[in-house]
Amino acid sequence: MIIVTGTLLQADNTPRANAHIEFIAKENLGDALVNSVARTRTDDNGYYRMELLAGLYDVYCQLNPRSDVELLGEGLVSNELEGEASLRDILYFTTPISNPELVELRETMAEIRILHTDIKDTQTDIHTRHDDITTRHDDIAFRQDQINALYLAMQGIQSDITTRQLDVTNRQTNVTNMETNVISIQTDVTAKQADITSRQDDVTTRHDDVIARQSVIEDLNDNVDTKHADVVGRHSDIEDKYLEVHSKHDDVGYMKTEVESMRDNVEVMQDVTEGYMDTTEAYADLALNNAIKISQGI
Repeated sequence: MIIVTGTLLQADNTPRANAHIEFIAKENLGDALVNSVARTRTDDNGYYRMELLAGLYDVYCQLNPRSDVELLGEGLVSNELEGEASLRDILYFTTPISNPELVELRETMAEIRILHTDIKDTQTDIHTRHDDITTRHDDIAFRQDQINALYLAMQGIQSDITTRQLDVTNRQTNVTNMETNVISIQTDVTAKQADITSRQDDVTTRHDDVIARQSVIEDLNDNVDTKHADVVGRHSDIEDKYLEVHSKHDDVGYMKTEVESMRDNVEVMQDVTEGYMDTTEAYADLALNNAIKISQGI
């Protein structure tokens, strides 16, 4: 790598300020890869300075943004070169840097050629437009005849317009009446809007009341859930008692059978007792009669 530095001179040996210098590697040679680019720009005194890798380059220069990019020549930077070197040390110049006046003259000539081409195109366009104007003139004459026919038709239309204007006047009167009705309707709408606002306030109040009642309902639902759980518990207790009662019912059935058997025995004993009582009464009557007879001395 070397430092390329120096002052860029034009053909008249005057320094060139603000010129762009560009190195483009032509092939893979040395440390530079093909198509790699290195750029620099001269200062106000034409001075330039940049680092450059070893390689073979095409060197280009552009004096100002409006000028063409010119090939200065080929440059070879070998690995043996070290330190600093100028463009003259590494380039084989094929084209000197042009004088600014010559560059401007070439640019002016190019602009003149472009203007000459534009003038030819303009002349061709003028001839074309002249033919077009002639065609349009004939078309205008044809349309003039159409306009005359339309004028006659317009007179009839004008009469119709007068009639329609009278109709429009009548309709405007109707519109005025309708506007009066609209004002009345707007007044009614305003009153209804006020009523709607009042009802909206009432709805808001009722909504707040509904929210409060919903809160009460939620509390009642919680209470119902609690009571439902209690009912479920009691239902379980009832089922247990039902089973107990059912068991006792079986015992009662057995006891009922025993009672009926005892009742039958009691009835038998009652019959026996009644027989004894009848016999006893008979013996008592007999004894009483005997006693009476004895007392009477019979």
